[in-house]
Amino acid sequence: MSSKPLIRDRLRQMRRTLSREQQDAAAIDLSQQFQISNLLTNARHIGIYLASDGEIDLAPTINWLWQNDKQCYLPIIHEDKQLKFALYSSTTELKPNCYGILEPIHNEEKALSELDAILLPLVAFDKQGHRLGRGGGYYDVTLNKLSGKQRSMFIGCAYHFQEQPTLPTDSWDIKLDAIVTDTRSYRTLHI
Repeated sequence: MSSKPLIRDRLRQMRRTLSREQQDAAAIDLSQQFQISNLLTNARHIGIYLASDGEIDLAPTINWLWQNDKQCYLPIIHEDKQLKFALYSSTTELKPNCYGILEPIHNEEKALSELDAILLPLVAFDKQGHRLGRGGGYYDVTLNKLSGKQRSMFIGCAYHFQEQPTLPTDSWDIKLDAIVTDTRSYRTLHI
């Protein structure tokens, strides 16, 4: 099994080779996969992300969520390596954070426990629900605070080629409940 840095480097490079047209088509296909799945049917408050570094784009999915009266929340990085989620609409003012990722300027934060689902970016995933992120640990640190039946559903969003047979894991790595790619959606094997 490859190490996390090697997997990250290889798959981030693969994402970067996609043309703008391929990225846009995959984003639309991802949205369609969400629409035909029942993963967000009962969710009203949904954590999302804005794509960067070649991540699969949620823009068509976000528009579909808004059209279906769902409220979306973007992560904001706090000093303690915690993510807070702030309400996001088409009129929300954004500014780049320390990594150049856009965040809401005026944050009407939602308690993490009140989010019904959180859509997570990733670099790699496997069918067991393991997720490999960029390596900063922000999602792992934040989402490990949620547990039990009250926690949000964690849904990984990716290109289909980011799937790996298995991934190296650490004890603090959060597990995904479901994966949605540009070609399919499914619940992970750990449920």
